[in-house]
Amino acid sequence: MILTCPSCATSYFTPDEAIGANGRTVRCKTCKHTWRATLDEPLELSATAPEEPTSFARREDTAPESLAETPAPELPRAFRARAEQQRRLRRAATHGVVWAGVASGFAALLG
Repeated sequence: MILTCPSCATSYFTPDEAIGANGRTVRCKTCKHTWRATLDEPLELSATAPEEPTSFARREDTAPESLAETPAPELPRAFRARAEQQRRLRRAATHGVVWAGVASGFAALLG
């Protein structure tokens, strides 16, 4: 089963047995959002063949849309920026603690 975070659209592969029949509360590792995951009902596929098109002529008056005009999703970019900012804050806090320990050790040696 593929779980997708409704907040940041990160996808995770999970065995069906891990979710169970009653569902399960899961938390996104990327954005820490929590939601209730349930097993999806299997899709029913129809065995009917699609109708044959009557004409293969191409319309000249419609131009295909350019891929460059398609807007890129801004949501994942915003989450990546926020995750990068949190990573930088954690790194700065870690470096601060290390330097404080070095300074206190140096002060203990002098004093």
